[in-house]
Amino acid sequence: MPLISHRGAAHLAPANSFDAIKKGDSFQPDYVEVDINCTIDNILVIYHGSVSRFLQGKKTRESYAELKTKYPYLMTLDEFTAKKISSAYIFDLKVFDDSSMESTITALHKLGRDDFAFTSPHEKALVVAKKAFPNSLIFQSQPYHHGPITALEIARKHNFEGVALNKWWMTPLVYRLCKAHGKLVNCYTVDSAFGIKMIHRFFPEVYITTNRPDIYRKYFPKV
Repeated sequence: MPLISHRGAAHLAPANSFDAIKKGDSFQPDYVEVDINCTIDNILVIYHGSVSRFLQGKKTRESYAELKTKYPYLMTLDEFTAKKISSAYIFDLKVFDDSSMESTITALHKLGRDDFAFTSPHEKALVVAKKAFPNSLIFQSQPYHHGPITALEIARKHNFEGVALNKWWMTPLVYRLCKAHGKLVNCYTVDSAFGIKMIHRFFPEVYITTNRPDIYRKYFPKV
């Protein structure tokens, strides 16, 4: 049951900060997840942002300077790519437009590796990411106002490797449908010991995305 440490390790340090990323990396996850967003003044940042905006692929309402004032640990994407960890990354693409995606791909090439994974509700962003990094795993999340079946249909259409589903969509029927079509499942965000153990028991091949890699490793140590 693969582990994805969410927003670095958002329960253990500020989400998407390099401190959180290092803490997540220390638990030897399969992937450390970070968000790539774009400010209103066109600066790519490691930042989650407003749910209503990123589901529509919109940039943040704030400028980089405004966000940096509120979150001093905020990294630009270029600053992020200068830092190194041992784990692979999964990038959650929060914004989609041609310019942002072109800049994102250029920046990620600086990491000098191609063992990435990507997730996003934005189909076109994932198509671009897969073309740029053909060895990456792609998890299609539910598009705006849609559920898990739409995510599965898009994954099948583009031969993406899997889908990313909110834990409330994680049902036996959805799990069986994904397996029947050969798709991996990334379930987010599961933070309780009970939830982690239940997913492990009933959906043993699911990727678990959690803010609590410490709890995950308590019950499922790295072999």
